[in-house]
This record gives sequence, structure tokens and C-alpha cells, in this order.
Amino acid sequence: MSSTKGLAIIAGFGPGISYKLATQFGTLYDIVVLGRSTPTVLQTKPSATLPPPVSATTLLLKSLFTDPDLTNLETPPLVSSIQTDLASDVSVSETFAQIKDFNQPVAVAIFNASAPFLRKPFLQSTPAEYSAAFSISALGSVLFAQHAIPLLLNGVDFNNKSSTPELPYPPTLFFTGATAGYKSSAQMSVFAAAKHAQRAIALSVAREYGPKGLHVALVNIDGLVDSEKTKAFLADVPDGKLVPADVALSYLDIHKQPRSAWTNEFEIRPWAESW
Repeated sequence: MSSTKGLAIIAGFGPGISYKLATQFGTLYDIVVLGRSTPTVLQTKPSATLPPPVSATTLLLKSLFTDPDLTNLETPPLVSSIQTDLASDVSVSETFAQIKDFNQPVAVAIFNASAPFLRKPFLQSTPAEYSAAFSISALGSVLFAQHAIPLLLNGVDFNNKSSTPELPYPPTLFFTGATAGYKSSAQMSVFAAAKHAQRAIALSVAREYGPKGLHVALVNIDGLVDSEKTKAFLADVPDGKLVPADVALSYLDIHKQPRSAWTNEFEIRPWAESW
């Protein structure tokens, strides 16, 4: 199935922010979501039937395919999912080879994967835990960006906002960061070290490719994300947690910025969050 729309690629598909990123950017572009346990389903219209086996990720993907935010659009996007190990150069290379076969301009690429949150005394932290954290947050960011940037640069035109009508805004590369990338709290050395590395990568890429017309932004998620797992936390504070749909809307707003006024680092936190 072919399309002339631009593509939005979202790495690290799961419930919460990445799901809402897909529905927000699906209002403008066709969507490609990547994840280690995400089944590969290429270029389908919303409401598609997914193949077995049934898993939590498959059910989440089914929800995306049938989400009214997409199905009720005048021109619903094509939705693709590709099983990808973001810490593997081979896997990421194979994924982007499939994306290139779509023959569509890439408008947005979002690295929303992250090493698991880990709080552990420093002397009990293991080399394997550091390696695992860096493999996703740091190496994963590198591999994803190295494959996404050439496709994003194809959409850059120094004389106009973008090179084709399918790309109404400057091509944008996002990295989802965390407060741990700015400050290292006690017993947070594993997670914080990986997030500091990711921030360094994102800012270096922004400084290198911003002058070439590619908008690169690091989004610092500072606060508890509202989900089933966090329902019991801050229950007495109205709007005390980050609402995924509202966070995703902020990404969309950044993407729409004219190149005369780009944001390269952006912090999102609830009004009641201490910082």
C-alpha cells in the first residue's frame, strides 16, 4: 500500500507517551512505531486485524490501529510497526531498510526508548547494569539517529520550510530525556550516567545538524507520568502527574516551530513538581 504522506518514526513503542505521540503525529503523517516486542505489520490502515500471538504489546498496537483519534480523521494515516532491537546495529539497519522501501519522506523521528529506572546503592551496582543502561539510552540513541538523520536531511530545503508539500514543517529529530540527565541523585548512578550520555549525544547532534536545517530537540521529562502503575501516587494533587496526551502535544508544538525560533532543549513538568 503506497502513500504520499510524510512519515513519523517513533522508537520505543509502549503505553503512555509513545502511544500518544503516535496518535498526535498521526494527524499529520503516516506512523511507524518500533519496539523490541512489537510485531511487524507494514503499512496498514487503522482498524486492521493483527496476526497472533496475542500479547500486551499486540493488544496495545491493536488499540492504536482502532484509535478514534486516527480512524475519525478525514484521511487516516497508514500505521506500521516493526520489531526492532534498538541496541543492535543489525536490527536497526534492517528496520530502516524497510522504512526506506516505503519511499516516503521522513518528517519526524523520535527516540523515546529508555533504560529502566533503577535506584540502587553504588557499591551494589554491577557492570552489567551499567552496560544494559548505556546500550539503550546511549547506544540506542546513536544507532537510531545515525540511521534517521540521512532520511530527515532529505526533507531539508534552505529556501523553504521543507522540500515537499508532504513536509509542512522542518524535519525534526527528538530525543526523550529525563531529569537524571541533568542531575545525579543518590543511588541513581546507573540510570543517570546513561541519561547524561544521551543528553551529550543529543546536544552534539543538535549543534552539528541545526545549521544544516535539521531541528534536533531533547525533551526532558521531569515528573511522574500518569498511568495505571502510578495511579496511587499523587492522587490528591489535581494534574500532579504528566498526562501523556498533553506531553505528546508539546512535542507536536516543537515540531511546528519555524526555523527562526527553534527549541533545542525543552523541559516538561507538572505545575506541582518540585525542581
